[in-house]
Amino acid sequence: MAKIGFFVLPNTGGMNASLNLATDLRNRGHDVVYFGLKDSEAYIQANGFDFIPVFESHFAQGYFSDDLGVKGLQDAWRKFQAARAHFGRFFEHILKGGDAEFIGLLRTWQPDFMVFASGNPPIEWPALMAYSLGIKSAYFYDALWPCEGRAVPDIDTGLTPEPGVGFYLRNLMAWQYYRLKLLPDTLLGIYRFTRQLAGRYGYHHELYDSSVKRHNLLRLPELIPFPAAMEFPGAVEIPGRHHIEASICLNRKQPDFPWQWLDDSRPLILCAFGTYLWFDEAFYRRFFRTLLDLARSKPEWQWVVATGRLVAEQDLGEVPDNALVKASVPQLELLRRARMMVTHGGTNTIRECVHFGVPMVSFPFGGDHPGNTARIVYHGLGVKGDLRKVTVQSLRERVETVDRSFYIRSQVQLMQAELHRLEAEKPGVRLIETWLKNGNT
Repeated sequence: MAKIGFFVLPNTGGMNASLNLATDLRNRGHDVVYFGLKDSEAYIQANGFDFIPVFESHFAQGYFSDDLGVKGLQDAWRKFQAARAHFGRFFEHILKGGDAEFIGLLRTWQPDFMVFASGNPPIEWPALMAYSLGIKSAYFYDALWPCEGRAVPDIDTGLTPEPGVGFYLRNLMAWQYYRLKLLPDTLLGIYRFTRQLAGRYGYHHELYDSSVKRHNLLRLPELIPFPAAMEFPGAVEIPGRHHIEASICLNRKQPDFPWQWLDDSRPLILCAFGTYLWFDEAFYRRFFRTLLDLARSKPEWQWVVATGRLVAEQDLGEVPDNALVKASVPQLELLRRARMMVTHGGTNTIRECVHFGVPMVSFPFGGDHPGNTARIVYHGLGVKGDLRKVTVQSLRERVETVDRSFYIRSQVQLMQAELHRLEAEKPGVRLIETWLKNGNT
């Protein structure tokens, strides 16, 4: 069978999303190995895959994992300056021959196919290196990433398509704002470096039509682990984009949990906000205290709250008897039992909730969360909350709306059926095996 490599960046969402596709390919008899930066190694190995780290001289263990978020504008500027200097040294290293490290590994291992599993712009750098050797490849995105057009807003906004000039103008402004948000990466030199690498490896691209502009210079097939039904109606059909199975690794390694604490006679509400830190400790602490105040007033429900790295249980005061607070929890196993989930609107969590038929109360933090949440609301999979204005009363109203809504539960079940259909058909596995057989992508 074939030798298939996965390249990941140290982002838990992207790594989680890739695991099931990698497992399915391995179960089909293919030899699957992961490549990436050192901070990804422990997680990938814990889930049973070999991992080969690259570029350790510039991205050693802890380079990404030690960052506990941004604390104010001064801290943001300091970190930006440090990142620009660091990436500048890395760019110089690669252009002076440092790319030989990864290219040499590829020549030694000789993969038949590479999957570059991230939507972040730096994923193009190893993809271009694989291109220079003629290795068949594809991107694997853990997000929807619509492309620019009149019908569908940028994933980073909370806009919902609607008829009329008003939406057209708001959408136009949203895409202009999207370009502004690319400024930090531009100032870091990321796009300039990508163009330099493309020239170095002899890659000549043609710009897409203006209706489907996207940020990638290197054009490869794109695998999106979301049903197309999750997108808004009217989305531009993007050449080379394939909606595949949700790629939820049900056997991935998860934290321990005191299962004896759960009471099967009471509905369970799970609250977790992913692994990335968007705000400071005080912000998270205020939200979790509000949630626990609601739990105290609703003893007929039980609550499991994952606080993440910044907030400890002792920071939240007295925890009611019907709530359990832990830094991390086994989300997949808890979703099997949950009545609903309070989430940040991350893509992995949405897929997992739909897989288990669990409706959502979504409080978008940043990045693609607003667009994901807009799709949750549009398709009737849950409701939206305002993180900055949350009160016990507003949170109660949203939780009770989801709990009582037959429409929301019916819509979740319909989307669940579509997701399960794709999981059974495994179009991602079939596509990769077809590309391997046909010799092109």
